[in-house]
Amino acid sequence: MRSWIGLGLVAWVLSGCGGDGKKPQTADDTSDDPVETSDTGDDTATTSSGDDDDAAEPTTGLPKDCATTTDDGICLPPKDFVKKLCKADYPSVALALFSADMPFKHAYVAIPTEAWSAGGGATPEKMPVDEEVLILAFRDAPKPGGGMKVSGVQASYEALRWNGTCVTLGASELRWDAPPNPINARIIFQSLESGIRDALKRDENLRPLYLEHRKACKGVSMGAVSKECEKLDGQFGKALAAHVRERGGVPTPEKLPE
Repeated sequence: MRSWIGLGLVAWVLSGCGGDGKKPQTADDTSDDPVETSDTGDDTATTSSGDDDDAAEPTTGLPKDCATTTDDGICLPPKDFVKKLCKADYPSVALALFSADMPFKHAYVAIPTEAWSAGGGATPEKMPVDEEVLILAFRDAPKPGGGMKVSGVQASYEALRWNGTCVTLGASELRWDAPPNPINARIIFQSLESGIRDALKRDENLRPLYLEHRKACKGVSMGAVSKECEKLDGQFGKALAAHVRERGGVPTPEKLPE
């Protein structure tokens, strides 16, 4: 484990992130209820940018403006929202936050790294170079009692992946310039809320691929996963991410972090 974890991130207590390990699922018009989870833990995420005092009133609704801004101009959502968001997986909220009409900062994995969060330790899943994340919180490099930064210990960020999970990344593990073909963590269409699924699958740019995906993955609920289904699952997820990133228009999720 990297040396700065023990020094700089013990104060962060957020849920662990990792691979979903699930098989591709069918995207039927009358498909299963969305798969979502919630938690009641008291884990917390912190930022060291802007004022340190939390807002007097808790955040309600989906944030659409900067609560704080780092010295580098990175727009951050409210800390209490981040705390609740990182308690569980919120794939529908992730799509809404990644949307083109949101002000939050996108970043990209610079080196292969493990998908882990400060509250949960390492997980088996690897994050590839060029995976796109959304910055949620900033943690400056820790300082000893004298106020000087510890040599070799870097600042870190709490970030959101496209699958709705949180991940902790060191500053050296990220870059800010977008690659030609950013990679998204797997988006499981069936895990999205029905209203969001309906809006996306009716879009004229997504519908042809959606219909192909639905046809190829009909047997997934019974455990039958064809190579064609696996292929189209990846293609459809990539198309969803590109659509949301470039055009936005994702309906506000009904279920928000709590």
